[in-house]
Amino acid sequence: MKKKLFNAICVFFIVNNVFAQTGVDIDKAVTDLTRRALTYVTKDEYDNAIADFTQAIKLNPNDATLYINRGTVYSLKKDYDRAILDYNQAIKLEPGISSGYKNRGIAYSEKKDYDLAIENFSQVLRMDPNDKENGRKVKEWGIRN
Repeated sequence: MKKKLFNAICVFFIVNNVFAQTGVDIDKAVTDLTRRALTYVTKDEYDNAIADFTQAIKLNPNDATLYINRGTVYSLKKDYDRAILDYNQAIKLEPGISSGYKNRGIAYSEKKDYDLAIENFSQVLRMDPNDKENGRKVKEWGIRN
């Protein structure tokens, strides 16, 4: 465990040092990786998109949106377990991110785990009572409070 932590710290400092020496802004690098990943998605090149989102997450591991984006690509690949892990991380980082609950609900519904899907859609409705799409899903499947 200590070795993994040490390695992670080393990578963090190496990456930051490389960016500092080359004058590259980390935010710009994350933005560029995200744009390229989204381009890959439009071409159905999901593995490349996941690789770019993973690199962006390494540069900015506290950005919940990056986890949502990568989770969405995993969902497109029908890898719902990995998608759910990413949505969980996004929600952990930003508990008020309704798209995390919404996307996690969709992933659970695709896995036929309707109870967990309803819980997530219900949470979105509590956060945004005007979300008509989620309201329809919750009404169809039953409301959980």
